[in-house]
Amino acid sequence: MRASDLMQGNERVDIPFTYRNGFIIVEVKFNDFMPMSFIFDTGAEHTLIFDKVTTDILGIPYERQIKVLGSDLSIEMYAQISRSIPFVLPNGLRVKRDIVVLDIDYFNLSTNNGFNIDGLIGGEFFKGLVVQINYAKSRIELFNSEKYKPCENCTKHDIQIINHKPYVIADYVPSFKNTSDTSKLKLLLDSGAAITYLLFMESDSSIIVPESTIPGRLGKGLGGDILGLVGKSQYIGVDEYGFQEVITYYQSVDSSIIAKNKIDRNGIIGNAVLSRFKKVTIDYTYQKLYLEPNKKFNADFQYDKSGINLIALGPDLDQYYVNAVQINSPSYEAGIRPGDLIVKYGWWSTKWHSLEGISNRLCKKEGKKINLTIKRGEKKLKKTFILRDLFLNNKQ
Repeated sequence: MRASDLMQGNERVDIPFTYRNGFIIVEVKFNDFMPMSFIFDTGAEHTLIFDKVTTDILGIPYERQIKVLGSDLSIEMYAQISRSIPFVLPNGLRVKRDIVVLDIDYFNLSTNNGFNIDGLIGGEFFKGLVVQINYAKSRIELFNSEKYKPCENCTKHDIQIINHKPYVIADYVPSFKNTSDTSKLKLLLDSGAAITYLLFMESDSSIIVPESTIPGRLGKGLGGDILGLVGKSQYIGVDEYGFQEVITYYQSVDSSIIAKNKIDRNGIIGNAVLSRFKKVTIDYTYQKLYLEPNKKFNADFQYDKSGINLIALGPDLDQYYVNAVQINSPSYEAGIRPGDLIVKYGWWSTKWHSLEGISNRLCKKEGKKINLTIKRGEKKLKKTFILRDLFLNNKQ
């Protein structure tokens, strides 16, 4: 697979995307004709199809079966390899790529986000190129390494490229009493994660979970929900770009599993941080990272202050159910429970709202009043609560 099939003699190739719910979504025509939505995921090596039913219907041939690791890095699952499958990109460019097809849709990202997501485009798709994520203009810009000229306002940083995935060394100070020593952590730049930072708790002795945390779903992975804790680190940053009191996700992974699978990273930097830059440029050939911050770089990070985790069900993903409720949260105290169907937000039916829109409103400032109408069985109930910081006075 060579970069020339994407560049075709051009100095730059642009691939438009939409930014939804913290994901970079690229619309493609799979196998030349079927419209599909893919997440551009710098944290993945391969291009991945979630649902084998689709490729079975299309008669896509499989070369062989492989084992893949689950989100807890211990459970083994199965996937199929298919070779030279045609993709038509949004700019009309046609290329062929090898793909990995999961036997079962372990991610179920469509349900969790309220819109269709069919797979991931990994780093190998753009092998040998400079990949510039232009968040300001919603496009992926591709360059040949030899001809790429960094923007005047960009800063240059060293990275490592391992299996088509970019890693950076970050400075880290835990949120812990009388602790001010800065540690170095190896973090994966992961545009496929709609979070700030995720740290593997057992991967380094310097990683200390803060006293005030809440249990949370850290994301979706092979094998289902990635569960862990959510708190605030005192500081995490790369060179001159860092954040104080930043929302951080903590996942427990047994150290023996990390060693067995040769996982030598301490965590990831997700899209909630990467999108604070106008441009994030990864030179896969010369192992360099170029960054240009945007005007909102230092804005507060938004996070849920309700305690509700919602999912979308139904043929059109427009029925919003409560998947989980954090105990002692505002929504829990208001009597909202798992299984409740949200039928109104404020005065308006949820048919006028997206799952993303409702979730964003639950991340507003403390003190905001939320009015929901839920359906539980045959009963409709009105629920009101006030958003508040869930980390305060919540020590695990």
